[in-house]
Amino acid sequence: MQNQFEKPSSFLFFPHIQKTGGLQIYSSLYKHLGRGNCLVLGSTQTGADYSPKEFQYLNLNFSNYKALFGHISIGEALRNSNFKSFISHVNPTCFSIVRDPVARILSLYNFIVRWRSHPLSDKVYGLGFESFALSMPPSIQAAFLSINNFPRAFISDGCDLGLNFSLFATENIVTGLVPFLSDYIGKEFILGSRNDSLMGYSDSSGINICSERPYLSSVDINPSLIKYLSTFHSFDQSIHDHLRSHKDGLKVF
Repeated sequence: MQNQFEKPSSFLFFPHIQKTGGLQIYSSLYKHLGRGNCLVLGSTQTGADYSPKEFQYLNLNFSNYKALFGHISIGEALRNSNFKSFISHVNPTCFSIVRDPVARILSLYNFIVRWRSHPLSDKVYGLGFESFALSMPPSIQAAFLSINNFPRAFISDGCDLGLNFSLFATENIVTGLVPFLSDYIGKEFILGSRNDSLMGYSDSSGINICSERPYLSSVDINPSLIKYLSTFHSFDQSIHDHLRSHKDGLKVF
């Protein structure tokens, strides 16, 4: 177990929860660290090197990389025994972002139904927002980060590796996360664009949007459904609300 007050190493670990605003960070990390030094996990359709399922079986020398980030939960990442061993001996710089749960689900719905190439686009559009939202398991973000008793994070089913995690609310990316990453790289960190991060860097076509499918906002949603979802995802809601009041982020162990 690492000393929780030991200075973090230069290895960066960013488990990125979908639709929390983290994609704009990717292109800047590529620029500062070098794309070849970044191991990106998630969908290979949007530029990831490996899917989370592929990652758990990979035999890699993680000391050859400067960062691991993408749409992979802490639990999924630690299923790779080599990575688990690596971070148990290295004190990585870790961070993640948490978003208001209803806003995140709404953003995820819009992304899926309006991106023509998404494999679930037609299915989710057919379901409609209410059915899609109600199908989400409770407090997905807390589960993704293996947070069982905020503000203490127990990693991988209670196996606490002593990781220092800095968490930020989506609303505080500019005020909190950007200075955090500026300190990490030793110079001003400038957020990139979302499209610059897709397809590795970007492709000429970008995302093919289904313009005929309306973009939903919170005003389009029944208030009683919003209230229900906030209650159903109450752990995520409480974590987000607490983080939002800490503009510089909050460190959890």
